[in-house]
Amino acid sequence: MTSQGKFPEDLLPKCWSDDTRMGVLFSPFRELSVNPENYRSKLKFWKEMVSKYCEWRGTAEVTVQDVEETFRRHEKKPYCIQKVFEEMLASGEIKPRESFMEPPQTTWSGWATNLLVKEPLKWGVQAVKSRIFPSNFAEMAFIVQEVVENQATKLLKMLQNRLISQSEAMRLAEESLSLSPEGFALAIHALLCQQKVATHCAPIGESEEVVLKFAVSGEKIQAISKIEYSIYRLEMMEQELMKKIDAQEESAKREEEKAREYIKKSNRNLAKFCLSRRNGFLKNLEKHTKAIMNIQEMLSKIHDVTLNKKILQTYKLGGKSLQDALKNSGITAEMVDQTVDEMREAIQVSDEVEAALGTDLSSPADNAELEQELANLLEEDAAQKIQDDDILRKLEALRIPEGSPSRTPRQTETSQY
Repeated sequence: MTSQGKFPEDLLPKCWSDDTRMGVLFSPFRELSVNPENYRSKLKFWKEMVSKYCEWRGTAEVTVQDVEETFRRHEKKPYCIQKVFEEMLASGEIKPRESFMEPPQTTWSGWATNLLVKEPLKWGVQAVKSRIFPSNFAEMAFIVQEVVENQATKLLKMLQNRLISQSEAMRLAEESLSLSPEGFALAIHALLCQQKVATHCAPIGESEEVVLKFAVSGEKIQAISKIEYSIYRLEMMEQELMKKIDAQEESAKREEEKAREYIKKSNRNLAKFCLSRRNGFLKNLEKHTKAIMNIQEMLSKIHDVTLNKKILQTYKLGGKSLQDALKNSGITAEMVDQTVDEMREAIQVSDEVEAALGTDLSSPADNAELEQELANLLEEDAAQKIQDDDILRKLEALRIPEGSPSRTPRQTETSQY
C-alpha cells in the first residue's frame, strides 16, 4: 500500500490557503433547505477530495476517520466528512467493503433494494438508519465506486487479452498504475463482477500461484481452458530455463577466468577445480538448452493444433454458409441440369434458324438458265483463248533468228539498181 504520509500540496485545491473559505468547508453541514446551493457546492468539494485521496493511496478503500486525519488543517479536522459519506452511501457512490466484496452475482442494486425498501417495512426508519449508519461509522471501510471502476478500466486496458500470474499482474499494476495491493484486489474483484477477468488456481501439488486471464476490451471473458493453462506453464518454464542458462553461462565464464588466474599463479590444483566446476555448469547448460528446445517444439505443436482447429472450424463455417446460401437461393442440381438442357436446345434451335435464313431462295428453273449462261461464257472464253494462242504462234514465226546476216541501209539502196 502507498504510504499515507502527508497529502501532497500540489493535489490540494487553490482555496486551501483561504481561511474564510476553508472555515466554511470544514464546518458541519446545515440543513439543505437553508442554503441548497452552498450545501451542494460543499458536498461536491469533499466528494472530489475523497476521490483524490483514494487515487493518491492507490486504492478505492476509504474511511471517514482516514479522510478526517489526512485533511487536517491547522490541527483542525473537517467536521462534515461523516455527512459526506452518508450522502455518498445513500446515492450509491460508495459501498461498504463487505457488500462490495460479495460474490459477483450479488448486485449493489439488489442489496440496496432489500435494505432500503423491504426492511423498512419490518423495522421502521430508526432501525434502518442504525443498520446503514452504525455507531462505528467513522471506522467502517467503504469503496468509492467511481475510483474502483476507473482503476479496473485502466488495469484491463493494460493487461487485456493476457494470461498472467497474479503476482506479476500486481507488480505491473503497482509500477504503471500506482495501485496498492489492496487497490489491485478491489480492481480485480470489480472486473470479476463485470466478467472481464477469469482466475485459475494450480492443482494440488503444483505451484500455488493464481493465474489471471484478462478479456479483450469490450468483450466478456471466457474461462481459462486446459490448453491455455498448459501453454502458460510451458512459457513460464521456458522463461525460467532461459534465466538459468544465462546464469550458468556467466558462472562457467567466471570459473574459466579463475582457472586462468590460478594457472598464472602456478596453482594447478585450484585451476583444475575451477575447470571442473566450469564443466559442470556447461553440462547443465547443455541439458537445459535441450529442455528449452523440447518445450519450444511442444509449444509449436500446440499452436499448430490450435491453428488447424481454427482452420477446420473456418472450413465448417464456410461449408455451412454455402449450404445455407444455396438453400436460401432455391438452386438445386436438378434445376441446373434442366437449365443446361434447355440452353442446349435453344442453341440447336438457333443454329437451325441461322441455316434456314442462309438457304438460296431462287427457283430451280432460274438456276438451270443461269448455269447454261455460265457455260456459254466459259466456252466463249475458251475459244477466245485458242484464237489468241494462234495469233501468238504466227507472230513468233515472223521473228528473225538471232545471228543471221543483216544489211546496212546503204547496201539496200545499191541493190535496188
